[in-house]
Amino acid sequence: MNKQTKSVLACAIGNTLEWFDYTLYGLFATTLSRLFFPADSNSSLLLTYLVFAFGFFSRPLGGIVLGYIGDVFGRRLALIISILTMSIPTFLTGLLPTYESIGVLAPISLAVIRLFQGIAIGGDFSGSMVYLVERAPPKKRGFFGSWSDFGSPLGVLLGLFVSSLLTTFMDPANFELYGWRIPFLLGVVIAAFGVYLRYEMEETESFFCQCVVENCENRMPIKSSDRTRAKNSNSIIVTIKKHAKTIGYAVSINAYGGVVFYMLLTYLHNYFKVAEIATQQQAFLFTTLVNLCMTIFIPLGGMLSDKFGRKIVMMSSIGATMLCIFPMFTTLNSYNLCLHMLFEIAIGGCLGIFFGGRAAFYAEAFPTHIRCTAIALSFGISHSVFAGTTPLVAEIIMKNTGSCYYLGAFMFAFAMFALYSMHQLEDRTAQKLL
Repeated sequence: MNKQTKSVLACAIGNTLEWFDYTLYGLFATTLSRLFFPADSNSSLLLTYLVFAFGFFSRPLGGIVLGYIGDVFGRRLALIISILTMSIPTFLTGLLPTYESIGVLAPISLAVIRLFQGIAIGGDFSGSMVYLVERAPPKKRGFFGSWSDFGSPLGVLLGLFVSSLLTTFMDPANFELYGWRIPFLLGVVIAAFGVYLRYEMEETESFFCQCVVENCENRMPIKSSDRTRAKNSNSIIVTIKKHAKTIGYAVSINAYGGVVFYMLLTYLHNYFKVAEIATQQQAFLFTTLVNLCMTIFIPLGGMLSDKFGRKIVMMSSIGATMLCIFPMFTTLNSYNLCLHMLFEIAIGGCLGIFFGGRAAFYAEAFPTHIRCTAIALSFGISHSVFAGTTPLVAEIIMKNTGSCYYLGAFMFAFAMFALYSMHQLEDRTAQKLL
């Protein structure tokens, strides 16, 4: 296995673990609502989605801390710390006592675990994006950077596969008793492999040359004065002051991707079951098909962005999604499941194209000495405020309106803001990194 392949695997596996865990939580939401909240509560599913959102609230903090470590002490160190911190909450989720055993401490413990996990994830996803783009040849940044996003739907697919096996072959009573815990506990295996790969990683040339030493060619050792200069130049205050507008646009673009992703793969998956539109097995099949399409199109999106430019490819994918949103909810409302799934799969493919180019697009928008911090902050804000709350907001919308067309309007609005934000930013495809 060559160094480039190891780097891709090392970065992708962190996102695989992250989305494996989040997929399990989303898919098991109805089960968790019965186990971790009072049995007589009418809002148990709503509270379960609220706890799900807690894992996103701490992302900005994780982005600031791990982004700072990545910008000052190196991308490699930040990625090692993040995957170690991420694996512990996943494992602990599988060991948590239920509401029946410890009462109100059960949902509190679940929320605390999600908060700590959010801190780790807050810097891991963006850190892997930065690492892969900085290690890539200038004309292939889109393709190499896309593999950071590839780990996300791969984790979803893995979560769907494991969950489907358990729910298909386990008795429902045994699944609720202990079966749901098994995949969370198995996450430690993925984490161990990821730690090993990241320990073997080399630091990126961009960080070494531009942030730490003045004489890159001579590979001079890191001096304390270099550390001080780097720390002063990439503080969170300086980052926000000098790049607030760009971060704001990045937040808007990230929010669109997150809202569409969680609407398709978390909320609608559970809506099928709760509204009795489809069986549990059918819901798994639908979500798997959408996610598989998304996964396949991510590397393609990266390659297309290298060939035609990030903006044109990503904006086209957003526009295509907008054309499919209302037909998707119209067919859902009329219970035309086959046609509905075609629209969902189409949106999944568009989202894959969008995800394929975004790592390089963001990395090219920020200078090296604050790149990790700025990207992590934009992801942290967008996911904590918008993406992570999507299932919760969607549930509130449906409870108050009873119409899924409002969900379409919700998605459409985020797509409009994303198009505007992308239009405002410069396309620096294949240009020298700032």
